[in-house]
Amino acid sequence: MTINHPLLKNRSRRGAFTLLEVLVVVAIILILASLATVAAMQILRENKEDQGKIKAQTLLKAINTYTIKNNMNPPESLDQVLHYIEIKSDNPLLDPWGNPFNYDRAVDDGTGKPVPQIWFTNMDTGLPVYVR
Repeated sequence: MTINHPLLKNRSRRGAFTLLEVLVVVAIILILASLATVAAMQILRENKEDQGKIKAQTLLKAINTYTIKNNMNPPESLDQVLHYIEIKSDNPLLDPWGNPFNYDRAVDDGTGKPVPQIWFTNMDTGLPVYVR
């Protein structure tokens, strides 16, 4: 007994994908992978800057603690506040790119009261990031 259904005849004649179909699928997969890689790299760059901001804010808190405990005299350098820092990293005085944080002990914020300022350079963009 043979079945003469048109769908079954076409199916038996075409048993595999053509080379063109496979190449189109591979091309689509490569395009999607490249888009995902670009997005992931952007997230990693933003993450580094956020890490730098968090470390700089921790340094500012340590500077404020030092200033209060030393009769309102701010530290001359960041090395003086190391024992007030609770960062669990190899060197809390380095930004995520391995460069030292910049510190200015007396920046006028417009109120006439000097405040400390810490900044670092985002090495991915080349722009300074200020934290107060």
